[in-house]
Amino acid sequence: MMWAAEWRMRKRRSSSCCCSGLFCLTGIGSASLVFCYEKGALGAPLLHGWRPRTRPGLCGHGCRLADARSRGPRSAGRRGCRDCGALHDAAHCSTPPHERAQAWTPVLQSFHDAGEGERMKAVYDEATALTHDGQDFVIATVVHTQGSTPQKPGAALLVRGDGSTVGTLGGGCVEGDIWFAAKEALRENTGPQYKRYYLNEDIAARDGLVCGGTMYFYIEPLTGQASGRELSAEIADAYAGGPSLSVATLVKSDRLAQGTRIVVREDGTSEGTLGDAALDAEAIETAKDVMPMGRTARIHTEQGDELFVEGYTAPALLVLIGGGHVNLQVARIGHMMGLRVMVTDDRREFANNERFPMAEATNVAPYDRGVDAFPVTPNTAIVIGSRGHHFDDLATEAAARTNAGYVGLLGSKRKTIMIYESLLRKGVPEERLREIHAPVGLDLGGRAPEEIALSIVSEIVAWRNGRTGGPMTMEPFHLDRLVAKVNGAAAPR
Repeated sequence: MMWAAEWRMRKRRSSSCCCSGLFCLTGIGSASLVFCYEKGALGAPLLHGWRPRTRPGLCGHGCRLADARSRGPRSAGRRGCRDCGALHDAAHCSTPPHERAQAWTPVLQSFHDAGEGERMKAVYDEATALTHDGQDFVIATVVHTQGSTPQKPGAALLVRGDGSTVGTLGGGCVEGDIWFAAKEALRENTGPQYKRYYLNEDIAARDGLVCGGTMYFYIEPLTGQASGRELSAEIADAYAGGPSLSVATLVKSDRLAQGTRIVVREDGTSEGTLGDAALDAEAIETAKDVMPMGRTARIHTEQGDELFVEGYTAPALLVLIGGGHVNLQVARIGHMMGLRVMVTDDRREFANNERFPMAEATNVAPYDRGVDAFPVTPNTAIVIGSRGHHFDDLATEAAARTNAGYVGLLGSKRKTIMIYESLLRKGVPEERLREIHAPVGLDLGGRAPEEIALSIVSEIVAWRNGRTGGPMTMEPFHLDRLVAKVNGAAAPR
């Protein structure tokens, strides 16, 4: 059995087992082994991506299917798998392996915050300058991680011919070893490389890192070609607020040309090919998925191809309609979380740089027009907290007209119902109202402005990661088994 580069354990239920649940080790070649955590045994293999007589509402992994909205921003009409995180639709998942030419599972990995955006812009600004001068250099990119690692997918390091660098891969021995590989690639004039780096506990401790996982790198030597200069300039411009784009790069393949790429732009156009029409189509669709939020994704095919897809866009924007006490704290916490902050209010004393020094922009305007002054995109979160019910009504209507990916309304359920009734009568679509987070925030129980703000920003972070914000506490049976092991007793059934 050939092991794929990525495997994940996902809890699942099955009518074929009398126990309360199973762990499915998906992604192992073309088959999966089932581990029963109650009986403690490996069961028969299951075909990966296909389960005979899959019940309605289950994907091919046996997990529950959820609407795309429950997993964060996705393209319209696609279905996200709540349990395995795969971007696929039910029809594809239920197709037996012998009836399909290829199978892949695009997996969303990460996104860039404001600080990372600045570092990435610096990398591609330098790449643009070097290609303009005709100088050779290398860009090493983290394309996949497993376990605890110092950087996440998308982190990049540019290595010049003289060995100087821009960007970071997390420092320590990881960065040092990749730097050496990049220098060797320049010296020997080699092509792109795909490298796996094990960061065990000893290595991590030596570098003062609290991690111990595996990192996968794509090391690409680049020359002063006009096409490369233009792409680097486009990427740097996207980080600065220009048109977004995505790049899908074939980082590993035994059958296709390594390093080929497809560029997908905000207007929907694309250029380039990977050498496989079906893979091109999936790459373009995934590129559109990751673009609005600046995420990364990984596609692994049954033929062993590895595709890294990265979206480039300006860091997430937090727009505050109303500059009161709660939104002031939202601005402070949001800024600490790497969000760009912009504020609008109809009172000058509540929308100025003295009150909001962390804000990129402030705007004094009526609540129904203030948001129009800001560059709202699907990567924008709007929080409404004006100075009264009537103004919240106007502000919510204005926010609902935008394409912001997140809109939150501060206030009680009673106020929310009253505002929703008014907006429905004004013709605001029901579907848009269902997307609004109202009352805004997670249920943390706090009443102070700082506590309310924390709950709001926490929900925004959860939204950006495609999560609901539930507790991470592990299931009790893990501790039960540990207690039984320590006490030398039989494990509880």
